[in-house]
Amino acid sequence: MQVGQSMIYAPEYPCESVGRPISLDPIACDFPGLKLIGIHVGIPWVDEMIAMAWKHEHVYIGCDAHRPKYWPASFTRYINSYGQNKVIFGTDYPVLPFKRTIEDIDALGLKPEARRKLLRDNTIRIYGLEDKWGQSDYSDPIYPDSDPVFFESRPRSPGQKQPAPGEAAPADNRPISLR
Repeated sequence: MQVGQSMIYAPEYPCESVGRPISLDPIACDFPGLKLIGIHVGIPWVDEMIAMAWKHEHVYIGCDAHRPKYWPASFTRYINSYGQNKVIFGTDYPVLPFKRTIEDIDALGLKPEARRKLLRDNTIRIYGLEDKWGQSDYSDPIYPDSDPVFFESRPRSPGQKQPAPGEAAPADNRPISLR
């Protein structure tokens, strides 16, 4: 659910924010087993989003639409400590290019385990992908023999050429390891 805003709107076209993180509270209370992901970091209500994720077992934060280099310090601390199991990676592509976003995340100085959970493990766990594919290590369902590597522009059709493991993807789409 969108619980933050990611745009500065023109004064001649005023738009209300879609929702605030606190709006997840009654939903999470009434449906405690329902998994809810508040997207856009909750900005500008980041601490409120952190509070909702901390309070409710199945409330998570999607860190998309805002460059990691501009994330509030409280959010980075949350990812790197007691909230490391509660945040999932996202870019809101094409809003944020994958390569630059990964570089920004690497510049945050996250602990290796927190980085891996953010970029990979939390999504696998939250979406139950280990059950779907019978393993907890990521395997691409279209290219099951490929390495667990994230490509900026991954072909989505089995008929399109997939770079061999270790081979650079075309142009600026070099592989970025999530390990």
